[in-house]
This record gives sequence, C-alpha cells and structure tokens, in this order.
Amino acid sequence: MDPMPQKPIIKPLLWTAFIFAALIGCMMLIFLSTTVGTAYSISAWLTSTPQVSALIYRTETLNATQLALAQPSETVSPAAVLLSPTPIAIPATPTVDAAALKQTEAAQLTPMAADMQDVINNLYKNRVITNNSGSFFHLPDYVGQSTDPTSFKFTATDMALSDFVLSADVNWQVDNLAGEWAESGCGIVFRADEMGNYYMIYLSLDGRGRMIRKVDGTTVLLGRSTIYDVDRNNGQAKFMLIVEGNRVRYFVNDKIKFDKYGSPQIGKLEWTVVSGNKYGFGTQCHISNINLWKMGSNQ
Repeated sequence: MDPMPQKPIIKPLLWTAFIFAALIGCMMLIFLSTTVGTAYSISAWLTSTPQVSALIYRTETLNATQLALAQPSETVSPAAVLLSPTPIAIPATPTVDAAALKQTEAAQLTPMAADMQDVINNLYKNRVITNNSGSFFHLPDYVGQSTDPTSFKFTATDMALSDFVLSADVNWQVDNLAGEWAESGCGIVFRADEMGNYYMIYLSLDGRGRMIRKVDGTTVLLGRSTIYDVDRNNGQAKFMLIVEGNRVRYFVNDKIKFDKYGSPQIGKLEWTVVSGNKYGFGTQCHISNINLWKMGSNQ
C-alpha cells in the first residue's frame, strides 16, 4: 500500500512569524510615540511653571556658588569666603549697674540718715547750730593701736571739711597699768592742713578730755575737761563733736565738755591714738557707729 502523501507546513509557519513580528513592531512604535510625547510634556511643564523654574535657577546658582567656594579666585580673601555675611547676635554680658548699686546702699543708710537728720534739726531748733542743711555720711569703724608715748598716731579718713557734726561710740584699753597709762586715749583730729597744723580732741583713761592745737610746729593745750566717769581698765563713751565757724563744742555721754573757739578753715578729718604705755600692745582704740553731718552745701 502506498503511503498517504503529507501537506507542506513551511508556508503557514512563515506567515505566522511575519504576523507576530508585525504586531511586535506596532507595539514598539506605539510605546515609543507615547514615551516621547510624555517627555515633551514634562519638559514643557518644567520650563513653563514659574515656581519650578525659579527652583531650578536657585539650584543652579547654588551649585555655581559652591563651585566658586571650592575653587576661589586669587582676588577673593579667604576671610571673606569663610565669614558669614549675616552678623551673629551675641548676648550682652551682664554688667553691674553702679548707679543702682549706689541707690541700694543709700536706701540701706536711710534710717541712719533720718536719725541724724533728727539730731541736726533738734540742734538747730535749740540754736546749738545756725545751719541745718548739709549731707550725711556713715564712716567705717576705726581700729588702731600705739606703743609710742612720745608721739600721736594719726589715721586719715577721706573727708576734708570745715563745719560738721560728728557722733560715735569709742572704747579703748591699755595693756597694763604702767607708765603714763592714765593719759592714754582715743580722739579726733580735724581741720588738719598740709603744713601739719591741726586741732585735736581726745578722751583719756584719767576721766578727762583734752583739746590741743598745733600751729607752726608748736603744740598748745587749749583745755582739759572736768572729770567724767570712765572705767580705768576699759574706757568707753559716746561723744559728739560740733564744729561750726570759729566755735568748737564737744559732748561726752550727752554732757558738754568743751566750748572753745578756733580758726575756721577746711581741713582733713583723722583719727588718733594717744599712748602713755609702751608695754605689750600699748593702747588700743575702737571707734564705731560713726555718723557725720557735713554742714552747708559748698564745702
């Protein structure tokens, strides 16, 4: 038996491959046209939108600035490149207000000043002084000692004045009852000038006050007060000195001990220690609660 003849299959396969290739080509053409259109649309949007265009410009400018900083020209100062053009605010360092501090100190002294003003007004009312205007000062305590019976020891304050009222507490003692211990004491030097002239009043352990004036190198005892009560081992008292014009008055424990006259002049105010005892610490003085009224406004 003869075999059945077979149909050729080559032509149908070729047509199938051609049709498949044509479909693939069409799909690729459609994809490419779509992609190009989308890219064109995005490019047109980027260049036509103001906000995005500005963003692109700023980015390009920043990149150029960074490049310039990375490679500065020879004419650009390194300091100009490194320093920020915007100044940095630095908090101010707190400072002490001198005026406020002075006001605070003055406020703390107000009760003392008021008390002294009352004293001055009372003295004026009773015609002890002729002028109640002036300025108040509270002076620091004074502590001093001396073992030299042959001279006075002076300690200056920073005050120079003519007329004033001064009140204070004083206490003093000697190392032992030897030598001229009874004349040991503490006092005030006033109206002292650069030539070594001065007035001085001091209290001594013998219960007396002494007023001295030195003029042209000569020391003169102007007076010695009546005896007041004093502890011979530990003297203490409250005193007030009033100097106005040519008149000098001195009170011990509210009792007047001196009412003398002198030459009115502006001079330094100082403290003094008078020692009649050269043994041990000699004589020690402590003057405290020192309130000063500087009379008038032109001293």
